[in-house]
Amino acid sequence: MSTIKEQILEALESAGTSDVIELWNKFAVKDHPDDQVFENNEIFFEGYFKDDVFGLVIKLHYGDYIPTDDYIFFDAQGNLRTISAWSDDESPVDIYALANWLVTEYDGNYIELAEKLEVEFELQ
Repeated sequence: MSTIKEQILEALESAGTSDVIELWNKFAVKDHPDDQVFENNEIFFEGYFKDDVFGLVIKLHYGDYIPTDDYIFFDAQGNLRTISAWSDDESPVDIYALANWLVTEYDGNYIELAEKLEVEFELQ
């Protein structure tokens, strides 16, 4: 039988990107706020760059921005990068760190997490 962490990892690997990113952002807000991932839309740009168009141009120029990607984040230098899936090479999502955090965060009460990921966990 797999450990709960292994089961969570497996569930995350097969989950949809929006579900993984939602869980990632809950983790990131608490422990890694600079690693949050946002939807690549007008709301993001208005929230961060409403009064700083030049700052936006700089962050786009030095980043790696693809307008058709679904998600956007700030890289280590503060520039903008986009991804279309949590598993993209450029993604800040660390699925192993997320799985470790989920084990601790849910601490034996995995019903809500199982429903979110649409799986059943086998608890020992």
